[in-house]
Amino acid sequence: MTVGTQPSNTDTFTIAGVTFTCVTDGTAANAGEVAIGADLADFKTIVVQAINGTGTEGVSNYIDVSVENRRKLQNAGISAATFATNDCVITGYGKLACSESYTSGNNFFTLEAGSMLFGTVGSISLGMQIMPNMYVGKEPKRPESNYIVHTLFGKKVFYRDANRLVKMTRTVTAATG
Repeated sequence: MTVGTQPSNTDTFTIAGVTFTCVTDGTAANAGEVAIGADLADFKTIVVQAINGTGTEGVSNYIDVSVENRRKLQNAGISAATFATNDCVITGYGKLACSESYTSGNNFFTLEAGSMLFGTVGSISLGMQIMPNMYVGKEPKRPESNYIVHTLFGKKVFYRDANRLVKMTRTVTAATG
C-alpha cells in the first residue's frame, strides 16, 4: 500500500474483504474507522496499528473492526509492516483482494504477489521423532476404555527431494487487476 498524501475523511480501503474507513482525527467511533491523524506520519502509524489490531484504540487512533472481521484478517494471516517512506508491505495467505477509494491519486495499492509451491509425490517427508506409544486407560465405574496415542513427528523437505519442488510467484499490478 502506498500512501503519499494524508487521506481525506470517508476515504476507504479494503483488505481480504475487510473495509477500513478514514475519518477526521478525533472522530473515530464505529468499528473499522481509522483516524487520518494530525499529519501523514501520524496516519501511517495509526493505519499499521489498525490493520494489525495493535496499539491503543480510541477516537484519535482507530476503532477495531468487528470480531468477525478481525477473524477474517487473522485467518488470512494479514500483517502490515512499518512504512518505508510511503510504502507499507501487507502480507497474508491467499488472495488479499486489496482495493481503495482514496481521494488522492498518491494513495493506492500497487501490486499483489502470490507464491505457490508445487511438488511431486514424496517431495515432502514426514519424519517420526518418537515412536508411537499407545496407552489404555480404564474409566472408573464404566465399561469404556480410553485409547491414548502419543507420538512426535515433523515435516521436512530433504536436500535429495528439493528438485521435486517448484515455487511459482504470480504478481498482479493494480493497473492490470
